[in-house]
Amino acid sequence: MARSEPFLVTPPPDFLANNPALAGQANRLARAYGDGQERVEDSHLQAMGTSLWQALNLGDSLDKAKERAGQQTLSILIETDDPAIQALPWETLYHPERQEFLGRCRGFSISRRDPKLVSILPEPEQGPLRILLFTSLPDDLDENGRLDVEDEQAAVQEALLDQEREGRIILEMPDDGRLETFRASLDTFRPHLVYLSGHGRFTHDNLTRQARAGFLFEDQHGKGRYVDEEELSRCFQGTNVQLLVLSACQSAKVHPDFPESGLSRRLYRCGIPHVIGMGESVKDAAATRFAYGLLQRVSQGLPVDVAVQEARAAIIDPVAAGPRREAGDPRRARIAHGQWCLPQLLCRDPDHPLVDWRFDPKPRQDRKLKTLLGNVALPERFIGRRRELRRYQERLRSGNLHALLITGAGGMGKTALAGKLLGTLARDGFTIYSFSLHPEHDWQDVRLDMELALVENTALQERYRLIREHQLGPAREAEYFLKLMIERHQAKLALFFDNLESVQQEGRPHALVD
Repeated sequence: MARSEPFLVTPPPDFLANNPALAGQANRLARAYGDGQERVEDSHLQAMGTSLWQALNLGDSLDKAKERAGQQTLSILIETDDPAIQALPWETLYHPERQEFLGRCRGFSISRRDPKLVSILPEPEQGPLRILLFTSLPDDLDENGRLDVEDEQAAVQEALLDQEREGRIILEMPDDGRLETFRASLDTFRPHLVYLSGHGRFTHDNLTRQARAGFLFEDQHGKGRYVDEEELSRCFQGTNVQLLVLSACQSAKVHPDFPESGLSRRLYRCGIPHVIGMGESVKDAAATRFAYGLLQRVSQGLPVDVAVQEARAAIIDPVAAGPRREAGDPRRARIAHGQWCLPQLLCRDPDHPLVDWRFDPKPRQDRKLKTLLGNVALPERFIGRRRELRRYQERLRSGNLHALLITGAGGMGKTALAGKLLGTLARDGFTIYSFSLHPEHDWQDVRLDMELALVENTALQERYRLIREHQLGPAREAEYFLKLMIERHQAKLALFFDNLESVQQEGRPHALVD
């Protein structure tokens, strides 16, 4: 359905010179967010938004545009190439007669556009919508820097559950926060929507006349690796990403003295149609609610600017933010309320879709478990334990760890953790043989698969025959058999035994191999 024409707000070049109080007001608001001590209230935002409204002197032009739009959302586009004007908190724009913030009011949307940045928009592909949620959480962050990525991942899964079951979207959530993994996901998964969650950095130096912005990925040892805006922007060349969300502090920060500064602005300049960044430091609770609201609405086919508008409102609306979002510290939730205006949208065309939704979705089978490794059933998704995964994955890959026993009470996720580790090894070229000690599973089936692998190699087959003929006994024969299997798979071999707690039942040991 065609939408109404956007309402363009084009502040003149002397806008700030004619309204000198605006910059100071915006700076004080930014400091309040940066300090983290002062809770930003709607009254503070209303003062800022009222000053912006008065400085624009729109008269009744906006109201008339809304009348023409009728029930449709009226897109308000702040169009300027002046970074100082663009950096103002336009989301707080407050309509005195309506007594509403236009940045979270239904029936409106607010976004920014640079009229000088003109590029060919990538053609939308037919759905389903492919969504990449990529999170980075280095181990060397202090406690204040630890993000609750598990809650964010759970919120995203919850928001997208129905659309994923219907086959309208495909969600991928790597648990590896390395830049190399991010590049590989862009190349192989080819997402339309990238949600990059972690820590952003913005610094400027008046002496060197430089400003730097970037994102903190993980290195191979789990430590932080700073990647600047230039290197990150190169990752998106040749991709078909339509929307990039930078859920990271100060990812939309722009310094007026450095016109090319800012992470979201730099990535917007590289041709991505829609880029969302955070104007200041954002709290976990606000980021998680925004993620839930945005991705739920985007997956339903809403235009990006409309979805962002409703997601801002979801930050202060427990119902719109999902049924589980009220868990946790109430104080953190209250602080998050004042952060609804931080998500900023840069877009070239509010009507540009992420995908062509005119396709026949293929519903996914509704099941909680999926067999991935032989006869061992694994949970379809796995959330959490990033440190354990990172530590053991590196040691298993390098060969420094040859055996790993995971113990714990039933239901604690032992099988899920083991399956996640083995899934990583499988992607690295390892061959996996798995067996679950349940009565309905037969070890001989697994052994037959292993013997067939030896039969494919004439030299190994002959050596195995000689071992069997010498009748060395079960233990020695198993030892030589395993050595042949390691040679057959060039040391990339993994054996997975599940449900080992059933090896001994009522004091009587069960035979694992003959």
